[in-house]
Amino acid sequence: MDSFTCTYGSGPTGSVALRSALSMLFNQRFRSFSPVTPAQLVVSSGVTAILESLAWTLADPEDGILVGRPFYSAFPNDFYARARVHTVGVGFCGSDPFAPSCVGHYERALREWNGNGNSSSSSSDGDNSRRPRATGCVRALVLVNPHNPLGECYSPQTLREIMRFCGRERIHFVSDEIYALSSYDNPRSGAKFTSALSIDTRGIIDPALVHVLYGMSKVP
Repeated sequence: MDSFTCTYGSGPTGSVALRSALSMLFNQRFRSFSPVTPAQLVVSSGVTAILESLAWTLADPEDGILVGRPFYSAFPNDFYARARVHTVGVGFCGSDPFAPSCVGHYERALREWNGNGNSSSSSSDGDNSRRPRATGCVRALVLVNPHNPLGECYSPQTLREIMRFCGRERIHFVSDEIYALSSYDNPRSGAKFTSALSIDTRGIIDPALVHVLYGMSKVP
């Protein structure tokens, strides 16, 4: 790998050589249903930077992004520090957050956020007393698969149902798969890792609404 591979000499999305190598990784290890091409990839300094950029790109200030509880504690800062986008924490009331039925809880949170004046009580993004009242709408749903901090994986059935919900509501589906290659077989665990890239999205969601993130920092 030459010294220019990680620069923007080929443009701001990363070098052609690097994106070509990554496309092969996604096609082989993530079992992408449709071949991933270098043109579909954007390379940045890390998944944190990509999440921050997605909040800036997909939403307007005071909009919200759905994230199931419990979630990685840095999300609220990643979404809000520059983009001013709120983390809308979704609770599951004791039910399985990895079962297809979890969609009902995401839908309820979206309805409450969009329909109840977006009060700060609907958000789970830190100290809301120092932030302005939100006035926007939910624009995206972020899933971490394998999950951080619970360590579980989402089944293909659950991924399809969550995608179907996002497609129906015309919100973006963001699958943070930074731990994809760090998972291992555990006979006492539930589903094995399935990448969102491996799902056939036809009739479920517009592929333009699907974004998959991966980073090299969690490779074992």
